[in-house]
Amino acid sequence: MLVLIAPAPVSAKVLPKFGTDAPPITLSATPAELALDPKLQTALDLGIGSNPNIISARAAAQAAGFDVRSAKWLFFPSLSAEISEVAQDRKTGSYNGFYPSLTVEQPIWTGGYLNGTIRQARQRQSAALAAYQAAALQVALRISDSYQDVVRLFRRKQLLAQSVARYGDMIQTIDRRVAADVSPRVDLELARSRLAQVEQQYSANSAQYDAALAQLRELVGDPDFMPTTEVLLPAIWPQIELDEATTQSLAFSPRLNQLRAEAAAAKTDVDLARSDLAPKLSAQYSYSDFVGHRVGAVLRYQTGRGLSHLTAIGAARARQDESDAKIAASERDLKGLIAGDVAEFFSATSRLESSQTAPIAAHQVHESYMRLFIASRRSWLDVMNSFQETISADITVADTQASALTSLTRLYLLTGRWRLDLNGVRP
Repeated sequence: MLVLIAPAPVSAKVLPKFGTDAPPITLSATPAELALDPKLQTALDLGIGSNPNIISARAAAQAAGFDVRSAKWLFFPSLSAEISEVAQDRKTGSYNGFYPSLTVEQPIWTGGYLNGTIRQARQRQSAALAAYQAAALQVALRISDSYQDVVRLFRRKQLLAQSVARYGDMIQTIDRRVAADVSPRVDLELARSRLAQVEQQYSANSAQYDAALAQLRELVGDPDFMPTTEVLLPAIWPQIELDEATTQSLAFSPRLNQLRAEAAAAKTDVDLARSDLAPKLSAQYSYSDFVGHRVGAVLRYQTGRGLSHLTAIGAARARQDESDAKIAASERDLKGLIAGDVAEFFSATSRLESSQTAPIAAHQVHESYMRLFIASRRSWLDVMNSFQETISADITVADTQASALTSLTRLYLLTGRWRLDLNGVRP
């Protein structure tokens, strides 16, 4: 049984370095290996490369990288210099003047504040990178759904256009029979009525197709983009296990990784709030014209205003609980999403087995009824009803195929088997 287990990466690309080294984002499989439409890959590349939300998330990840660098500088000495103007002393007769002073301070012990600050900066960088990946995944899911919907509506448009043409041929046939007094005029009116119905369906479908194509082009960022005009199906549909797909999606989910990193940063917030209660020890060198050179150690303790440090610890703990709750809620949502996609995939693939033969049988029945009608062994109503069955059968197959492809592509994206190349975005 084939399950959604990511194979060894076939290629690896690394994000450009910013702040600190960014982790690699790999393509674990190509569209060809997953038997997916390569034009869909083109749509994803275009959409990811131009989407403002992704570019914004990437800029936030870059800023988080610089925050890590900034936090590392906290271990270095701080330098302060000032010049004071001193007024004239009338008793001694000294003159006004400017007196410089210089202070260099090197932290020695901060109660874990410096290490905690760097650790939190790295955790927030991990959250920002995960948010960047999550933004790309959400855009990819929207593009994938829109792409499959356009392909489905285009196929329905083709089928309905063929039905309109076929109805036109049948109207000509029955019109000649009515003119020859072989068939009643009511048969001609029935054919025209059925043609009007199909024309209405065609017009409505065409409007839906135009709207869906416009939406897809907006997501892709290319006003001239056109998806494939053929439905590309896998030679063998994979068998997907719900438990395996759920486990993989929980491990891969960029949104969950973001929330986990944010929860870790919230826990570090508690540690930082506690470290504020501890005194800080620094080595200090200072110089001024009044006291000259001085070198010593400085023990500094700052209480803040009232009990603000204690309330800050309580606030940090509450934010940590909030982050943990968000993780649990996101896991539930993801499990439900995977369960829905797996159920849709199973339903669509099981229906395909029977719906593939239904159009063939419906067309054979229609052709048989047409011959029997000419031989006066079937009524014109039977012919019209049989042709309506062929239309319904063809459309059902198109919709079922689109449903199977949509859910399969979503599962590939959500479980990380088809990972996205995010290096196309340049800040």
